[in-house]
Amino acid sequence: MLQSIAFLHVLYFMIGLTEAVCSLLILFEQGVFPFSLISETRKKLRKEI
Repeated sequence: MLQSIAFLHVLYFMIGLTEAVCSLLILFEQGVFPFSLISETRKKLRKEI
C-alpha cells in the first residue's frame, strides 16, 4: 500500500513538473512577465557595452 502511494506522489510530481515547463515555454514565447523584464534588461546591458 505504501509503495503505491509513493508511486502516485512521484507520478503527480512529474505531471506538475511537465505542466510547469510547458507554462514557462508559453510565457517565454508570449514575452510576458518575467521574461519581458529579462529581455529588457539584456537589451539595456547590450547597449551599454
